[in-house]
This record gives sequence, structure tokens and C-alpha cells, in this order.
Amino acid sequence: QCYFCREFELSQKQADRLLRKVLVDKQSRNCLQQKVEYLLPNAFGDSRKKMKDAMLKNPLMLKQALDQTIKPRVEVLQLLRSAGFNVTEHGPLLSMRNSEFTNGLLLYKSWSPE
Repeated sequence: QCYFCREFELSQKQADRLLRKVLVDKQSRNCLQQKVEYLLPNAFGDSRKKMKDAMLKNPLMLKQALDQTIKPRVEVLQLLRSAGFNVTEHGPLLSMRNSEFTNGLLLYKSWSPE
């Protein structure tokens, strides 16, 4: 059984669709699994349900480079959360182009911590 089927209870059809959307020429399934294993505890608090929902809703977040894009963005989101901001939707922010991500962060300026 495939990793995504086993770990996130995806159907084989859902897993195949996800892999078609996010696997790029140089990215192996192992690299993809590393991204998921980093995001699960660091961005989704070990919630497999939240991770599954985000993968299905925003599969392009897994297309980003782990060290150059995903980790720095997760660190920013963790800082916002530690400052008291309610950061619940990680997928959209993780899948944006850099300019969109910067503009997305500008939205946080008008928010007040909870």
C-alpha cells in the first residue's frame, strides 16, 4: 500500500491524483515524503486530518522546495502563531509564489492577536 494511502487514509485514486499534481521531474517520492514528514509536526501539529485536508485542497504546497521555500515559510507561520495570531490555513500560504506570500503576510498586519 502506498505511503499516502497508509498514513493519511487516501484512496489510491486520491494518492495518484496528488502525485500527478506534485511530482516534478527531479523530485522523487522519497523527497515528497520528506516534505510531508517535515510539515506534519511543524505546520500541522501532527494532525493527519489537517495534513490530509491541506494536501487535497492545496497539493501545490508539496511542489515547493523544502529547504528554500517550505521551511522558511513554516518558520514565519510558527512565529505568527507564537505571537498570538490564529494561523489555521497553511496550505494556501505554502503554495503561493514568493510575491503572493509576501502580500499574504501583509494581511496579518491588520490582525490583532487572539
